[in-house]
Amino acid sequence: MISLVIINFSSKFIKFVKKQNMLSTLPNNAKVFIFQSDRKLTSSDKEIINRKMKSFLTTWATHGEELTAEHTIQDNLFLIIGNDEDRVATSGCSKDSLTHVVQFLGEKLNIDFFNRLSIAFKTRSGDFELTNMLNFKSMMQKDEITQNTIVVNNLIESKSDLFNNWQVEVKDSWHKTLSPIL
Repeated sequence: MISLVIINFSSKFIKFVKKQNMLSTLPNNAKVFIFQSDRKLTSSDKEIINRKMKSFLTTWATHGEELTAEHTIQDNLFLIIGNDEDRVATSGCSKDSLTHVVQFLGEKLNIDFFNRLSIAFKTRSGDFELTNMLNFKSMMQKDEITQNTIVVNNLIESKSDLFNNWQVEVKDSWHKTLSPIL
């Protein structure tokens, strides 16, 4: 019984530490961009992405002004980039350059970071899985995905939302519109 309690505590603690380390140098109101991969990232993928993003973010600018940005990879699926908008706000040009870098990485690694019909959800074991929107809807109708299933809202815009509103239950997300049952 005691070891079970320690395991549960450790899991919660690890999740807490993981959250605390996400975009740790940026304020809570930092702008966040989330790119969801269409497959689990390998160690090699993550190495390449980290190297390219570090290089890009040190030179990322808007109208000649350097941005204060950071990136992280979460759950081997999500590339998350944040920028301190209080220092220098992102512009259309800087967003375009970020999009081009992510597209480049996608082409290089054969990953689609822009498939908006792909839905990430947590299984009962706590791992993320991906499915397409049609299959997700079917899974909801079969009760394989319930209103309590955790999904991600990649439309969030701030670091604070990343911590509080990114991973939510279906009943609290736009995903509930995929089924008349909910």
